[in-house]
Amino acid sequence: MQRSVWIVFKLLATSRKVWVALIGAGGAVYLYAQRLISADKLASALVALATAVIVAIAAEDSAQKIGGAKAAVVEPEPTDFDPRCCVCGEPATYVAKGPKWYCEEHKPLDAISVTVRHV
Repeated sequence: MQRSVWIVFKLLATSRKVWVALIGAGGAVYLYAQRLISADKLASALVALATAVIVAIAAEDSAQKIGGAKAAVVEPEPTDFDPRCCVCGEPATYVAKGPKWYCEEHKPLDAISVTVRHV
């Protein structure tokens, strides 16, 4: 799956942890700019903020592992073509590196199953 810079920014923009970190860092920098806190207090605030975000991510990850959460299912982006097996030409439902499409009969071991939407 290709990830462009725009997709990464969109994913970051929907993360609550990123927004909390940005607001907290912005508040600390504002207080420093107004000379209400010293540089060492600013550094301490930013370190504490980074620590809190890291602990929150670790807690979320461990909760998912303990709860037996399954990996997220990634649906392929909608396409206007009808994928065909690169070996026999039959309709394909598996994709592997390259990306190359395969049918059930010709799928390699590293192929993953995808849902193909027929329009």
